[in-house]
Amino acid sequence: MGAITNYKRIKQVVDFTGLCQGFTPTDIDGLIEFRDKAYVFIEIKTGNAPLPFGQKLAIERLVRDTGKEKKSIGIVASHNIYNSRMNIIAAECIVRNIYSSEDLQWRDVHGICLRDCIRWFISQI
Repeated sequence: MGAITNYKRIKQVVDFTGLCQGFTPTDIDGLIEFRDKAYVFIEIKTGNAPLPFGQKLAIERLVRDTGKEKKSIGIVASHNIYNSRMNIIAAECIVRNIYSSEDLQWRDVHGICLRDCIRWFISQI
């Protein structure tokens, strides 16, 4: 559960060139749908890399729209693994910000790992 099953495929680049003229798709690093009760959207950045405007807007809209039916949260976390040959352990990434369907505002978070943040969110359901 949650394990990478094919390392060769995960490293394969998907090129979206020419897909939709004038638009470039964004990505979200993780999505958890929890027992038909909640959604967790996860974006992980390296170091202090900023969250691009389009990605931020996409997370806000996903949380807002899915939050009409179920509790939803967007989480931005960071890691400091700069060696591309080393795996990033998502559970250990440090949460920077959350965006919740409860108040539709970005909140700064400090000193909590992604695993604990998700556990906290799920405990509120």
